[in-house]
Amino acid sequence: MFGGIGLLLFSYGLVHSTRRAVVLLTWPEARTVVTASQVEKAGQKHRARLEVRFLANSETIETESGHDYEGKAYAWIAEAVARHPRGSETVVRYDRSHPETALLDRRFDLRTFGVPLLSAFAGLVFGGVGLLAFRSANLHASSLMADSEHGRQRAARLEFLGVGGFVLAIGVACVVAALAVLPSRLEARRWPVVEARFDHGDVVSENVQVGKRGGTVYVPRLFLTYVVDRKEYVSTIRLRTSSGHREKTERLVAKIPKGQIYRIRVDPGRPHRVEAEDAWPLLLPGVLFFAGLVVAGASILVIRSTPVRPPGRRRRRSTGTPAPR
Repeated sequence: MFGGIGLLLFSYGLVHSTRRAVVLLTWPEARTVVTASQVEKAGQKHRARLEVRFLANSETIETESGHDYEGKAYAWIAEAVARHPRGSETVVRYDRSHPETALLDRRFDLRTFGVPLLSAFAGLVFGGVGLLAFRSANLHASSLMADSEHGRQRAARLEFLGVGGFVLAIGVACVVAALAVLPSRLEARRWPVVEARFDHGDVVSENVQVGKRGGTVYVPRLFLTYVVDRKEYVSTIRLRTSSGHREKTERLVAKIPKGQIYRIRVDPGRPHRVEAEDAWPLLLPGVLFFAGLVVAGASILVIRSTPVRPPGRRRRRSTGTPAPR
C-alpha cells in the first residue's frame, strides 16, 4: 500500500516538474500589456483572472499564472493581481502551436517547482516505507527458513538495523525541516503590527482526520482592510474557532460588526502576507523539531536493541611456515 501511494505521489511530482520544465525550456517569451486583472470568487475559493494583450499583434487572451493562484489562500491570489495591475507591461511564455495558451511567472524557483518537488519527495518517503516493509518481510522469512542459529540471528540483526536506520533518517529529516523553517518563522515575529478593519467574512471547510475517523470542520475566514505605506490592502486571517456545523460558524461570522478592529502582523516586503497578532508562528517548527527528536530517539532504541552479532569461526591465518611432520 505504501509503495503504491509513493508511486502515485512521485509520478505526480515528476510529471508536473517535467511539464513546467518543458514550458521554461521550449516556450518563447513575449511582451504583453495587462488589460484585466482582478480577483474572482467561486464558492469558498478565489482565482486570479488576468487578461493580457500581445504588443506584437494586439491579440488579447486570458492567461494563467505559473502558480496555483486558485484556492483558499487569498493572500497569494491578491498578491498575483497586485503584481500585474491593469495597464502594466509583463512578460509571458506562450505555446507556439496554441498562442492563446500563455503563462505568467514561470521561473526556475521554488514557487514554480515547490509543490511538484514536495510531492516527489513525499513519494520517495512512502516508497521507502514500502520497500522497508518488503525487505523486513523477506528478512523475517529468511530467519524462519535459516538452517542454523547463526543465519537466523544474522537476518534478525539486518532487519533491526534496516528499520532503525530508516526511522532515524525520517527523524533527522524532520529536525532539518524544522531548522530550515525556523528563520522565516522567527522573522514573522518581527513583522510590524498594524490595525485592520473587518470588512466581511465567509466560511471555509477543512477535512480533518482523527484516528480512523475523518470529517469536515468549518473555519471562519475574515477579510480585513489595512494600510501599509499609505496604500490600502485587503487580506484574510482565519479564526482558531472551528465547528463541525456550517450554520453555527456562519452565525459566528455574522455577529462580527463591520469595522471591528483586529491587530495583525504584516510582512513589510510582501504586504498581502499577514498573521493575527496572537498567532503561533513557532508552532510548526516546534512540532517538527519535537517529532524529529522523538522519532530519532525511537530509532536509536531500535538500533540499540539489535541482536548481538553471533560469534563466527575465525579462520587460522597462514604464516607461510610449513607445519612440522
